[in-house]
Amino acid sequence: MDYKILLISTYRELTEKVKKIAEDLGVDIDVFEGGILKNGVHYAKSVEANYDVIISQGGTAAAIKDIASIPVIEIEISVADLISAIYKAREYHSKMYMVVYNNKSVESLKKLKSYLNLDLTIFAYTNREELESQFNNRPQNESITLLGMGSCIEDLKSDNNTQAIIIKSTDESIKEAITIAKNIVDLNKREKEKTERLKAILDYSDEGIIALDTNNIITTFNPYAEKILKVDSKSILNRGISDFSDNTTMSALYGEGKIAYNMLLKIEDTQYIINRVAIIVDNEQVGLVITFKAVSQLQSLERKVRHKLYSSAFYAKYRFENIKGSSHAIHQCIKKAKKFAETDSTILIYGETGTGKELFAQSVHNYSNRRNESFVAINCAALPGTLL
Repeated sequence: MDYKILLISTYRELTEKVKKIAEDLGVDIDVFEGGILKNGVHYAKSVEANYDVIISQGGTAAAIKDIASIPVIEIEISVADLISAIYKAREYHSKMYMVVYNNKSVESLKKLKSYLNLDLTIFAYTNREELESQFNNRPQNESITLLGMGSCIEDLKSDNNTQAIIIKSTDESIKEAITIAKNIVDLNKREKEKTERLKAILDYSDEGIIALDTNNIITTFNPYAEKILKVDSKSILNRGISDFSDNTTMSALYGEGKIAYNMLLKIEDTQYIINRVAIIVDNEQVGLVITFKAVSQLQSLERKVRHKLYSSAFYAKYRFENIKGSSHAIHQCIKKAKKFAETDSTILIYGETGTGKELFAQSVHNYSNRRNESFVAINCAALPGTLL
């Protein structure tokens, strides 16, 4: 399966780890290196139409979630990962500054700072200007350690008195994020296939189909319903059935939502076979499906089936156009036969053997009002004279 997954990476090591783990999982992932401060969020938004899911970390993931219309999976940073980075930072300098995106995680970090009694200042930002302003306004000439989830903290290092520690996710967290992304893609593709199958059923069904949700909003109006009712689905969909109370046909089809099976109903000048079936989920009705088909359509189909089944013995294949002849006599015979074909009377055709009696019989049948019915030829020569 083709997995369209994008990683917005916040540092080089994360890129390499994700590529390696993704390869082990049999997943191809496109990568853009750059977090919030390096156009990662803007890039994600600009290309999201090309992907099924985006993976990122920390504040970058949070910022992308705020603007993206596709799923965004965050590579988790556990408390253990965070504490491990903090203790590593304290090996350099006791004074620490943590760079984080300004969201709900800030309050959790403040609590952690209090619990561990840390000499830690939190720089919460939403853009580069905010971060640089806070960093430049700190006491100067002090030895500090910067902590953050991306390579942006490397850019803030101004001298040898500043150390930078990137808070890193474990391989397990990376694998979990990729697996979740993979599962989302699989699920979305299955749902898309299901949707396409349903669309094909609706589009090529030979009966009208209308579906309503629990609020009686029309959610489905298939092409055959458009054809039968001579109305565009765009003017019907997402509107309440009550909007069409003045429409005789729609009101009759809805029938106040009463359940019905193979109900014969005359609407204006047309007879319909109608079904109304409740959509039940967890023993609760959440909608209604209405199917309908003109009786004349069923009759036409029945005739076609009958003709197909009995085409060899009960089908008249000849028409007047098949009778060859240019004489005045033959033209008069055809003219008279056409006139007789328009009546409901029994017609006797007589003539010598080989003169074309059966041609005329079949032609009369195909010219008559019974042209859509079966044509049954009986060989009278095979019947006893007494029976005749």
